[in-house]
Amino acid sequence: MSKIDTWLPKRLNVESGKTRLFCFPWAGGSASFYYRNYMYLPNDIEICPIQIPGRETRYNELLYTNVDDLVEDIINDLQDFFSEKDFAFLGHSMGGGIAFELAHQLLARGLKLPEHIFLSACTPSIETRKSRNIPIESLLMINGTPKEVIENTELRDIYIPILEADLKLVDSIKLKPNREKLPVPITVMGGESDELISKNELMLWKNETNTDIEIYQFNGGHLYIKESLKSVMKVIDGTLKRVGGGLYS
Repeated sequence: MSKIDTWLPKRLNVESGKTRLFCFPWAGGSASFYYRNYMYLPNDIEICPIQIPGRETRYNELLYTNVDDLVEDIINDLQDFFSEKDFAFLGHSMGGGIAFELAHQLLARGLKLPEHIFLSACTPSIETRKSRNIPIESLLMINGTPKEVIENTELRDIYIPILEADLKLVDSIKLKPNREKLPVPITVMGGESDELISKNELMLWKNETNTDIEIYQFNGGHLYIKESLKSVMKVIDGTLKRVGGGLYS
């Protein structure tokens, strides 16, 4: 298996996609959510869900607990792949932090940048992240963990170490002082009843870019991205094809 196939076990619209949308999962999440649900985006968008080690197709690999290590490995393995087409990032919760850090490291290395970044249910300030103070049992519910996992001891023993490692990874995502603002437009999305991230915390992203920012809120909590799937995809599609800043038309 190639390095590309390892990070991207399943892509959609490979031949027809004019731009690539790299999708990053939430803590405890995986690539399958995106390739099972985002097939409804137009064929012009190549859906590229990132599979982080320790889950699904990469279950036997070591879990990351530091975002810098993860980002470095992604760039080392996918640098040429990023340069082939225009691309955008979509990250939900932990995935948003990963996408943001990845964009910064691409900028620092003088590599091609995403044309747009969609940051979902996350905040740039570690001081405002509430997940560190919530019991694992509550996080399992907030994360939409299937009932069969919560009630099955063997499945819990598999899933909880993944979630705990991901929470450490989230804590490693810290704003670096005196860092150049991203020259990339950002769309920020969140749930109106999100238990972890408020609208004011979403708005903090306006300080992290020197270009445009838009904020959308949808019905649902921290995993509104599931509850309001069609509305989220409408925003993504409309943003990427917008005249003057679109990646495709």
